[in-house]
Amino acid sequence: MDALKKLLIPLVILVIINILYFAPALTGKVIPQDDILHGLGISKEIRDWREKTGEEALWTNALFSGMPGFQCGVLYWNNIFHYFQINLARLFVLSAEIYTIAWLMAGMYFLLIVLGVEPRLAAIGGLAFGFSAFFIISFGAGHVAKVRTAALIAPTLASVILAYNGKKWLGWALTSMFVGLAVTSNHIQITYYSAFMILAIVIYYAVEHVKQKNLTQWFTVSVGLVFAAVLGILPNISHLWTNYTYQKETMRGGISELSKNQPFKGGLDFDYAMMWSYSPAETFNLVIANATGGGIAQNYQGTKTHEAYFTRFRQMYIEQGMNKKAAEEQANRAIASFFYWGEQSLVNGGYYIGAVVFFLLVLAFFTVERSWLIAFGVLIVLSIMMAWGKYLESFNRFLFEHLPLYKKFRVPSMAFTILFVATPVLGFMGLQRFLKISNQKQAVKILLKTLYITSGLCLFSILFGGALFDFTGNNDEMLRQNGLNVDQLIDDRKSLLRSSAFKTLFFILLTAGTLWIYIKGNLKKKYLPIVLGSLVLLDQWSFTLQHLSWKDFVTKQEFEKPLRPTQANIQISQDPDPHFRVFNAQRGLTSDAFTSYHHHSIAGYHGAKLQRYQDLIDYHLSKGNQAVFDMLNTKYIIYNDQPQLNPNACGNAWFVNEIKWAANADEEINALSEPFNPKTTVVIDERYRGRVSRNEYNPTSAQIKLTSYSPNVLKYSVKNPDGAQFAVFSEIYYEGSGKDWKSFVDGKEVRHIRVNYALRGMELPAGEYEVEFRFEPESYLKGELYARYASVSFAILFAASLFFSYKTGEFGQNQS
Repeated sequence: MDALKKLLIPLVILVIINILYFAPALTGKVIPQDDILHGLGISKEIRDWREKTGEEALWTNALFSGMPGFQCGVLYWNNIFHYFQINLARLFVLSAEIYTIAWLMAGMYFLLIVLGVEPRLAAIGGLAFGFSAFFIISFGAGHVAKVRTAALIAPTLASVILAYNGKKWLGWALTSMFVGLAVTSNHIQITYYSAFMILAIVIYYAVEHVKQKNLTQWFTVSVGLVFAAVLGILPNISHLWTNYTYQKETMRGGISELSKNQPFKGGLDFDYAMMWSYSPAETFNLVIANATGGGIAQNYQGTKTHEAYFTRFRQMYIEQGMNKKAAEEQANRAIASFFYWGEQSLVNGGYYIGAVVFFLLVLAFFTVERSWLIAFGVLIVLSIMMAWGKYLESFNRFLFEHLPLYKKFRVPSMAFTILFVATPVLGFMGLQRFLKISNQKQAVKILLKTLYITSGLCLFSILFGGALFDFTGNNDEMLRQNGLNVDQLIDDRKSLLRSSAFKTLFFILLTAGTLWIYIKGNLKKKYLPIVLGSLVLLDQWSFTLQHLSWKDFVTKQEFEKPLRPTQANIQISQDPDPHFRVFNAQRGLTSDAFTSYHHHSIAGYHGAKLQRYQDLIDYHLSKGNQAVFDMLNTKYIIYNDQPQLNPNACGNAWFVNEIKWAANADEEINALSEPFNPKTTVVIDERYRGRVSRNEYNPTSAQIKLTSYSPNVLKYSVKNPDGAQFAVFSEIYYEGSGKDWKSFVDGKEVRHIRVNYALRGMELPAGEYEVEFRFEPESYLKGELYARYASVSFAILFAASLFFSYKTGEFGQNQS
């Protein structure tokens, strides 16, 4: 009982600290996370349909004229981990998803305990990990799936280590659970990075077992871990299968048939994927928080630039109609945007690991066993090399071209996930080993070496940092042309580097001093974790509170204010037509999630839109080709919050007079350029020639009308006395696993084809009948069935593994 108490008390303290940091959430307030707000916009139709019918809307017309909803809020009810995630969240307070940071801390605490770190020190490691800048900045921006998935890396690693350290049944069970939860968290890129860390541990234990001449045991445990991972992945089969079929038709899958996109077939364009690379200069931010100027979320009060422009900017925003508080916030953000001089377009702040963690990391290189140093040291170096992206082009281009799935990912700086896991692990393992050194002379020698290295870097930055870089930002010339004193700004940037280096040096000296006092016998062991924990809190919170603090919380009503209907939204919503599209010209084509909240939108906000639709944007919509807007049934266009009725919108479906054949995709998309008239002419690829009987039609009396709309089912009545006609539907063509959209004429299945590069069409016979489209993706319908069986299997085998762990005495063994 005492041992359990010793483990639980630090964990409870971590949860309390988490609740204190996010205390406003307990009063119902929320963090204004942009990505969450965008998610509410694009998922509105899916959520409304679920509430109305209890069913999932697998397709949504809320954005980009229609796309699968698999990445827009569709739920997978037969996945057992969906329920695991909900109930685990409630352990740490569900409100505002603040449990995510608690999970970060708890996971690292668990990993450090498994690695033999004393519980109170492990709790400090969890604290440093949870409140590291990388995760707080990401969480504040609304990248909840990213942080939630990262939170599962440490417990997964801990489970793998348990299995190799003699607790195979428990390790297998927990590995299965945490892998399943990680996949459910739905950030494949972060899960992908975690595989590198798992591989490093597997290799570490392979080497250790070779040394012990016991490779058979390593093989047995490894096979069990593979089985456990598969067991955890299988309940996610529906989610994985749907997204696998979907991604093949997205920008991430590179399925475009256009000749200009052929070099990128199978993934993203290298230059696009590497856009958010972290430059070598920015890497100093890991240790010196504002080395490259910080970010837009920070306050630069006290600098000469702030003093020179704050009053002027505040007055300008007040004159634009803002209240004083909002004007001050906007003025601070505008000035903050000047300070960043790194190579990215704009950042919220630098990824700071913390001075205390940096000191302990260097300490670890003198105390931790060589094999662990190699394993985690290689991960840290690999993480930095991957995060540099285009700045280490030959290396990253090799990974891009040869690593499976790698070219599906963007934002190379996300690879820092590996570093932010590995550094506290090594650091607190190093601290644990250091505290066990009985030879005081040896301990002092190691401490001084660490101090010389860490403080030396800070002193070098203070003395020579101003000469090491030019502190010139990409936008400086534009700022100069707009009258900003850029020379003064550069001086402020230099001062910011020096002051940040002084702060890091200050905490390094405090950390070294604390350990010095301890090894000299002037600080009792029971007080050491309190002092070190306080230093971590002061160090980390002094930075993270600039990015996310109590003042950033808002009421739910204030958070959802951007989603409130405008006068234009209200007017358009009065139209009784069940299905048409809206283009908000004020917001653009690829960054508008708010129109999606109220209407079926031509535009949208999503990182994995259909490639065909991106092609339409690039070739026609972005260039204002009205004919393409018309064929997408753009009934209203919003200008200055005034809805303009488009009298030329083609409607939901119509009959055409003629077919224009295209030899290939290039010819097909180019044929949509004006003077193309979508009401009379349809453009079809030659591959479909056998699916139509003629080239010209005479639909004088033929009528087709949408009679029933739902996200998954569209019904049309047809009255066609004039013989065979060709109908075009203003719906996006999508194949998925083959024929996910099925078409029927009076209940008999028929095949439709792709027309006008991105729409659906089919030749229809004479007569009166009903045409129906049903979205029935095999990947979801069968996937959910398989997920149910897999979830039951997981539950049985998970329970069995825990039972065998108990029966074999694993719960009673000490973890070395």
